[in-house]
Amino acid sequence: MKSQNHFIDIIDEKDQVIGSATEENVLEKNLLHHSIHLVIVDSSRRLFCTHRIVGRPIYSGWWSIPGAHVHYGETYEKAATRFLTELKSHGSFTQLQKIRVKDGFENEWSMLYLLKSDVAPILNLDKFRVGKFLSLSEIKVLSQREKVTPYLLAALNFIS
Repeated sequence: MKSQNHFIDIIDEKDQVIGSATEENVLEKNLLHHSIHLVIVDSSRRLFCTHRIVGRPIYSGWWSIPGAHVHYGETYEKAATRFLTELKSHGSFTQLQKIRVKDGFENEWSMLYLLKSDVAPILNLDKFRVGKFLSLSEIKVLSQREKVTPYLLAALNFIS
């Protein structure tokens, strides 16, 4: 697995930057940091969901929505724009809500953004096994059989 050597900001509970370190170091030490997640909804009100590859250090094999860490010096909005470019996705996004996630995998403030699109983004196959649009009822069934991240659960508030 490729090491994450770029720097990300370390923040406090008030979401203020207090330092920086490599992404690998921040995750290893479970330091509080920023991320963004995209709530991609198509014209049929289905949510684009991703299935993370087994063996990833964070949420291995879980279902989620596309997301990325905010790099050193970036704003949430700039990180979302960068991530859309990485996904080769287009369109304007709308800020939805900031959520606090602290569990056995992540320790972060994550900004959720809504993107309306009928085109599935192009995923990094080093991180994701598959990505597809799912209806609310399909996600409810899925969440009873498989593990889903807090980001996917938070996204459901915006499609129901």
